[in-house]
Amino acid sequence: MSSNFFQGMKNLEADFPRRSQLTAAGPWWAVTLGRGPRSWGHGQSGNLIIGGHISNHTSLSVSFFNPKAKVELLYLFFSNFEDRAANRMFLGHRFEFQPLKWARFGITENIMILLDGVSPQFFDPTYIYHGVYDPNYANTIAAIEAEFALVNGLSLHLQAALDQFQVATETAQTANAMALLANLTYGWQQKKGYWNTHAEFVLIDPAFYRRQYVDFLVARDLVKHENHLPVMLIDYLGHRWGSDSLVYQIGAEYFIPDLMAAYGSITIHRQGELTYTAYHNDEGDNSEDPSINGPPPSGKTVTDRLIISLGGRWDTPVKGLSLYSQVDWIGRRTWTKATRTSSGESGDFQVTVGVSKRF
Repeated sequence: MSSNFFQGMKNLEADFPRRSQLTAAGPWWAVTLGRGPRSWGHGQSGNLIIGGHISNHTSLSVSFFNPKAKVELLYLFFSNFEDRAANRMFLGHRFEFQPLKWARFGITENIMILLDGVSPQFFDPTYIYHGVYDPNYANTIAAIEAEFALVNGLSLHLQAALDQFQVATETAQTANAMALLANLTYGWQQKKGYWNTHAEFVLIDPAFYRRQYVDFLVARDLVKHENHLPVMLIDYLGHRWGSDSLVYQIGAEYFIPDLMAAYGSITIHRQGELTYTAYHNDEGDNSEDPSINGPPPSGKTVTDRLIISLGGRWDTPVKGLSLYSQVDWIGRRTWTKATRTSSGESGDFQVTVGVSKRF
């Protein structure tokens, strides 16, 4: 058993504050500079382009909006403490519009680029990033979203993202890299509170987020007081489960505004062999672009995870003060495709208790 109870100053990360924000705004525009989580989309287990699981993004965003449409220009900055030449920047254009009362759509076009390769032209809001082909310095990715209010309380949210696709006439060995997310949500009122339920499916190709030179993995800066500890953690900018994944999730929540919330979820994650530590090409040296095709999960073995979560929050009588707790059981096994047998079964039980104060 282990815990992260505070035991001295060396338990603290030097990377703080995690959340800070400076905003200038008007009736139809906003400019924000700060640190904190960013997310694009309404996925429950994550989102394909920018997930909400990274808590310390440093970002600059410029938004223009009205009740029917929104344009957002987003810039994220990533330092690499082990290789300064690998410092990178994410630039994204997001366009949301609602042509019908029951339908809303979003289009995002994005580029990850080494800081050595950044040109002022990339800050032009009308610049089409997919016209850039310089694999030594940049990689582009695009996505579309759609949200439909099917009936009262029932909505469907869809995401589709494209990193690489070859038509039949192309002869390169680069693998196709696409991802899909579908989420069905139903909510209703019961007495003083509200129920929300959801079911979600995610498919991410093995080669998605991966490239020979510039990919969509990020080095999260986690500066420590101890020299022997790693100074960074590799993570996915998009969905938390990353490449070569199938995800199934169901969940339910009941909440009473300004009083309490209780929720639970069951998640199944099937992970192929192309994790972020694995080689993405058949030669096994990352010397070329990804060549491992989908569908996921790829490889001879699959890592299966079952996650059962229960949690709750109580909003105390003290304004802005909340207590929260969550328990998770995580089961894991390795599934061998050829023999259809499992091995290495293990489990982990986690308890989280916390307090938050809003000012």
